[in-house]
Amino acid sequence: MNHQDDDIAEVAATPEAVTLAATLASQSAKAAVSINKLASFIAPLARRCAEAGKVLHVILAGCNTVSLCLPLKNLLSPEVQGKVWLLCTRDTWPGDLATFLWAEYGTNLTSDLTAFRSATRSLLDEFTHHYKRQRIRDVDHNSARSKSFSSLAELVLLDRVDNIQMIEGGLNMAPL
Repeated sequence: MNHQDDDIAEVAATPEAVTLAATLASQSAKAAVSINKLASFIAPLARRCAEAGKVLHVILAGCNTVSLCLPLKNLLSPEVQGKVWLLCTRDTWPGDLATFLWAEYGTNLTSDLTAFRSATRSLLDEFTHHYKRQRIRDVDHNSARSKSFSSLAELVLLDRVDNIQMIEGGLNMAPL
């Protein structure tokens, strides 16, 4: 074991780490966190990034994460909104495919995310047939809408926060 390993072991053995580990180990179900609470956690980071002249990319890989878009938009000034990109899902999203939403990120990063959008859409298009053949049945996520897609990419949206608008019947946001 080298010196760096000793440092890691020391950090891992702190009382706080032990308490956190015990708390996490005792969890047997998901803890609900409100959309507004999540938005309140992301908003300060978005502001700090914008103040530093950086663009923030937020990948929301869970089911129906589109619900977070408007609460987050409402917490950000127009200047900050232009510096934040959101990738989110609409309706039911197969959680085991979350890695598909960021797999192409590092190699296809551009200022407008065009290459990332294209590569991710292609990846999801290619996998859709295989996913549908699996015939996964989840009683919690059985809805007519979630089964009526021709590509998994149709369930994903990607846009800058300043472009997101509430319109009659839903949210106006660019598709993947």
